[in-house]
Amino acid sequence: LDLDSGRDRGRIFRVMPEGFARRPIPRLDRASAAELVPLLGHPNAWHRETAARLLYERQDPSVVPTLRAMAQSEQSGPLGRVQAMYTLFGLEALDEETLRLALAASHPRVREQAVRLAERAAIRSTELQSMLSAMTADDDLLVRYQLAFSLGYVPLEARAAATARLLARDGGNPWVRMACQSSLADGAGEVMNRLLEERTVWSGDARREVLAALAGQMLRQQDTDGLDRVLRQLETLPGLDDSAEDVLLALRLAGDGGDTKWTEPFSREGRDIVTRLTLQAVKKARHTVLAQSSTGEGAVHSKQPSARASVAARVRAVEVLRLGKWDEVGETLTRLLEPSHPQEIQIAALRSIEEFHAPAAAQTIVEALPNLGGLARRSAKEALLSHRAAAAALLGAIESGKLPAGELEPSQVERLRSYPDEGVRTWAGRVLARSETGSRLAVVDAYRDAWRSPGNSQRGRALFERHCSACHRAEMVGQEIGPNLAAAKNRGGEFLVLNILDPNREVNPQYVSYVLVTDEGRTASGILVGESAASVTLLRSDGRRETVLRSDIESLRGTGASLMPEGFEKELDAAAMADLVAYLLSLN
Repeated sequence: LDLDSGRDRGRIFRVMPEGFARRPIPRLDRASAAELVPLLGHPNAWHRETAARLLYERQDPSVVPTLRAMAQSEQSGPLGRVQAMYTLFGLEALDEETLRLALAASHPRVREQAVRLAERAAIRSTELQSMLSAMTADDDLLVRYQLAFSLGYVPLEARAAATARLLARDGGNPWVRMACQSSLADGAGEVMNRLLEERTVWSGDARREVLAALAGQMLRQQDTDGLDRVLRQLETLPGLDDSAEDVLLALRLAGDGGDTKWTEPFSREGRDIVTRLTLQAVKKARHTVLAQSSTGEGAVHSKQPSARASVAARVRAVEVLRLGKWDEVGETLTRLLEPSHPQEIQIAALRSIEEFHAPAAAQTIVEALPNLGGLARRSAKEALLSHRAAAAALLGAIESGKLPAGELEPSQVERLRSYPDEGVRTWAGRVLARSETGSRLAVVDAYRDAWRSPGNSQRGRALFERHCSACHRAEMVGQEIGPNLAAAKNRGGEFLVLNILDPNREVNPQYVSYVLVTDEGRTASGILVGESAASVTLLRSDGRRETVLRSDIESLRGTGASLMPEGFEKELDAAAMADLVAYLLSLN
């Protein structure tokens, strides 16, 4: 089964029983305005929408009383009430009484649309403002989602209180979170302060996502007063709880500017508070990440992982180390790249090191790369292509012979050759010889019998885990970044060999690799998996999702190539290819 077959062709079918006779098309254009109003509740959408359109075009005020009665009555049904309200809106006759009754309706879809229609009237009606603010407790998620957008029409004080309640309840939902942010052209700091005061309701990722979103919004709006209020609030929290770490880390990542640049929007008082909180957070994180012994704090650099902290807690602590300066945390992060630490810790350390644009940080990744494996090795390569200092360290290592040019995949070589920084492009052109993988046709021809040979599926499973699981998932192993293997398997062994060795022959548009460059020179590469009016999201080859605001993007271009690299013939001979194909064909 080819799941993509026919995606470039339309399909329209009309299925009807034998002897079917089509009903005559009703001539609503000949109906009077009074005859059109009852059709607003018709079960057939064409009747409802046509009647509403004709009433709007005619602008006949004589039907307003009938429309109001319909919009206010539960007996009209949800379809009729909603359509009547929108028709009144089009006639500029939607009154406050009708809105109040609709906001209290029993059906959630009526309440949802009433929230939307109440926006304009709420600007001048304190009663509607109060009703909207109270609807944060509505049982229906779609009502609360619409409310998150509509709160932008409510005055700041009421808006901040209601938005904080919504985020406390639904902050883990990315759509509600985005809607709340859209209503905070100002006041993000006030909302964050309210959330911090109610921190007992928070837990885990939802809190971090909300605080990160609000922190980034405050930085982009250069809300110095709001930032100062939040920082003063953090300092009053008992001890150094996770909320303080979450906010500081969110500000650090949103600032995206190396060791100290992220604190520039703060006042002098704010920078002093950040310094004090950061010292506490980094000290706590270092003790969590590495083992402590009875010899005191110096033992924090022991190579033995702490038996008292879970891997998840240590990963979180590694993220917090980004708050420090490289001179303060570099040694600790470097030790975490040693083989004695789990791969999750190594990857977290690489992602933290990537945030430091210091040449010494990039050099750390270069030196660790030969000792890394699997997904950690992919993360290291992505980090070395993420900004100018890292790319320079990579090219320097290749030029000096510390790293072979063959370490890079052809797509990574091309990224260096087309790097946004002219100095890096020139250097890459001088240092890197083009990857000589030879003609893809010749390579495929050399493996022509691999798919016919009887392979060993057990050996093939081991090969899959080693070479393919970073982007593909099978039997609960690996990540689902690339295409589903169940569909590919049904195309047969020859198809599998062809696409493994020549992945760019025919690239599904869903899996084309994109290169994104920010206005600060940072680069990222991956599959485009999400777009909105405000941001784009790339899925990188190491499984990490990276979301970038459109306002921060300098360029975004599709390479036309697959995220899957060429050159697997260097890793798999014909016998190994037969084993891998045998395993893939054995999958259920």
